Amino acid sequence: MNSINRGFTLIELMVTISILAIISVIAMPNFNSQISKIQFNHETKDVLALMAEARTQAIILKKDVTLNFNKSDNDETTTTHFFWDAKKAEIKSPSSIQFDMLGRLKTRPTNGCIAITHKSDNALKKVLTVSVLGGVDAIKENASC
Repeated sequence: MNSINRGFTLIELMVTISILAIISVIAMPNFNSQISKIQFNHETKDVLALMAEARTQAIILKKDVTLNFNKSDNDETTTTHFFWDAKKAEIKSPSSIQFDMLGRLKTRPTNGCIAITHKSDNALKKVLTVSVLGGVDAIKENASC
């Protein structure tokens, strides 16, 4: 009687698994790079949202509101002080910005730019250009102030 094989041999399965393992090893560094970029973009969006929130709070309360970019463990956000708590990104200069009661920047950074860099990958960098009126005019990748 003729029997028909309806499965894979052990050799075929081992070859397939080996090929998948090789492809995974090749793709892994690119995958890690993409994760870093996504986390960095997320933290950039966080700082933009926090800037908008601090500016809005200054207008609503008709008081000066400060946004600090370097948060320590004992800092707490209040109605007039906001803190950016980033895990993967940092802003070295300026350490803070302040909005007046009209939402304008009271303390404008040099050249109006704020550089955000990734803590572990210096190739990831964004520059925010901030206007005197308190809004963000431009976001540039891999630029310098």
